[in-house]
Amino acid sequence: MIIVKLTGGLGNQMFQYAFGRTLSIKHNCKLMIDDSWYREYDKIEDVNDPNKATKRNYLLKHFNIAGKILPRYYLRVNNKIEQIRRSYPKIIPNQLFNFQTIIENNFEWSNIKNNYKYLVVGYWQKSLHFEKYKDIINYDFKLKKALSNKNNQYYEQILTTNSVAIHVRRGDLLTKPNGKKLQPICTLEYYYSGITAISDNSKDLTIFIFSDDMEWCKNNFDNSYPITFVDSVGTDHEHFYLMSQCKHQVIANSTYSWWAAWLNNNPDKIIIAPKDWYRSKELNETAIHIPNEWILITNKGILYA
Repeated sequence: MIIVKLTGGLGNQMFQYAFGRTLSIKHNCKLMIDDSWYREYDKIEDVNDPNKATKRNYLLKHFNIAGKILPRYYLRVNNKIEQIRRSYPKIIPNQLFNFQTIIENNFEWSNIKNNYKYLVVGYWQKSLHFEKYKDIINYDFKLKKALSNKNNQYYEQILTTNSVAIHVRRGDLLTKPNGKKLQPICTLEYYYSGITAISDNSKDLTIFIFSDDMEWCKNNFDNSYPITFVDSVGTDHEHFYLMSQCKHQVIANSTYSWWAAWLNNNPDKIIIAPKDWYRSKELNETAIHIPNEWILITNKGILYA
């Protein structure tokens, strides 16, 4: 059995799920999802900490995922039984409920064995882990239900135009002190250079802007191209799907738009990504994987070769 612990927003959930799904396929075993972080946020996150993780919703339930939710009692029972087993090993010699924890920094494929139970903890933001199973992952991340009427109208526009999704992430990068230190906000120079790079190779673009700060976008993006602000509330999973259906994308340093780009099935897609995902050079090289075919642009709007 593989138990994958989920935390964070939709993009993080997708990376965590995709890695757990890969392990379950490779070892032909059951996949379970630990969603306790979403149910117990107020117990886990310190409300007085300015850097506490942003409260999110569990959104994978809207997709065609294969894993099942771990029963709430499972980890509590497991921990209690393991305590008993350590004190009285002869009572529970087979470790029926015991599992091993896989931590991202110490992970090696060779350490995974069949017929074991594993709890997977980490972000796992590298598509190299699951690239081999892209078709399966792609299927898993199809929406279960039809789009709302408003988002279906956007969808029709996206399908019938040479659509470019622009994702502008501001939110937690503005409000969290550690967020500001860890990741830069993508600049207008970056976005305009990205649009230009796409227009050099694909004509008659129509821009669709997705953001957690739409007011800022409306005040700063001009109308050099036909532009639509996808401005409905409370449908993050639907907006994600709309982004993934656009012909091309200029993404933010966000796992949310990374996934929309990775799942884009347009064979002629042009994906623009920020050169500096993090402020740290080391993290840029180790914490996120940018596919080779994506075009990198700096925050000064310079194409990076």
